[in-house]
Amino acid sequence: MARGQILSVMGLYEWDDTLFDNMVVPEGIDSDLLIQNIVLETAELEVIYPDPAMMKYAIGVWSQKELERWQAYMSVLNVEDYDPFINMDRHRDYTDTTTPNLTTTSETGVKAWNTIGASDPYADREQTTVKATGTNTFNHLEHNYGDSAMYTKQDIIQKELDVREKYQIYDMIIQDFKNRFCLQIY
Repeated sequence: MARGQILSVMGLYEWDDTLFDNMVVPEGIDSDLLIQNIVLETAELEVIYPDPAMMKYAIGVWSQKELERWQAYMSVLNVEDYDPFINMDRHRDYTDTTTPNLTTTSETGVKAWNTIGASDPYADREQTTVKATGTNTFNHLEHNYGDSAMYTKQDIIQKELDVREKYQIYDMIIQDFKNRFCLQIY
């Protein structure tokens, strides 16, 4: 049983090619490529606003609302110095300071043969006391980086590919558009 005639984004765009003129997208997104893909991927879906002027207005308002979220996605997905093989980069700089408080006393003496059993067991006793003072300071610089997990390179590559497949910014925006403007009845 056929659904009958529907009014799609493609139909509205053919009627009014300025339909997407109010749409704002993050810097780095090719708006023409995005629009062409929206039109193609929603060609068989009915729109919720059949009036081209209303749809044009709604696209502009909606895209301005979503722009900040899309920009956040872009910044996460396009980090310039990102390396999937380095998931830890830690710098530590610390100082150890110790102050010794050491006193050593030593006694030396000679026992004479004639003092055995006498009240003073040592003759010629001398005592030496040594005191250590000062401060010892040690500076420590530490830089740990690399992969802190126990993954093989193949595992990391597969995970990276999975992320790139799942989080493709054009597909995310197109899905947002479908969810907002199309009746997704198949």
